[in-house]
Amino acid sequence: MKQAIPKREYLPEIISKSRLSHIEAERRLVRYDQLVKRANIYYACWMVLFSLLSFCFPEFQLVSFLAIALAVMLTIVTVFASLQDYGSRAFEMRSSYLEMQKLWLELDSVPEDEDIDKRADRIGEAYISVLMRTENHTTTDFVTSCFKQVEIESDLPKDELGDGRKPLERFRSRWLEVFVYGCPIMLIALTSIIYTAVEHACL
Repeated sequence: MKQAIPKREYLPEIISKSRLSHIEAERRLVRYDQLVKRANIYYACWMVLFSLLSFCFPEFQLVSFLAIALAVMLTIVTVFASLQDYGSRAFEMRSSYLEMQKLWLELDSVPEDEDIDKRADRIGEAYISVLMRTENHTTTDFVTSCFKQVEIESDLPKDELGDGRKPLERFRSRWLEVFVYGCPIMLIALTSIIYTAVEHACL
């Protein structure tokens, strides 16, 4: 019969992997929070620009229509950001991996008067408690943390290690930024086309 591996032997590795994954999750959420805040300012600038243009050129109804469309988009982005609450989620992730770090260090410092297996059981329960009150990290967070750990521990150059992440995961932040910043331009173009088509249809 195969003997079960003691908890004190596998628990440190599990806590360490979860901690690194939560660190990546916090970084991801902070990036999203910063992106949403920049997007709000960016969209507000577009809205102010077209509001001023509509005031200066009241005879051009398209400009007023575009100002309204941008105001609607700004409202949608603001509501979406409020619902996602990236900042608070990032703070919770940070709190969780700091607690995991504390638990991981406790496993390395066992007092002489405490049984190591009982200590591992207690720390394991505390670890589960941390996981239960925090949202889980994504697969991308886990893969990224593993890759960075290999990169740190390996003596090979970075370009020889390769990247185990999928292209979509690797470039997700970049294409998301392009989409966010390109949205007003696409909206202006689409609104102009629709407005022109409706205007011609009414003639």
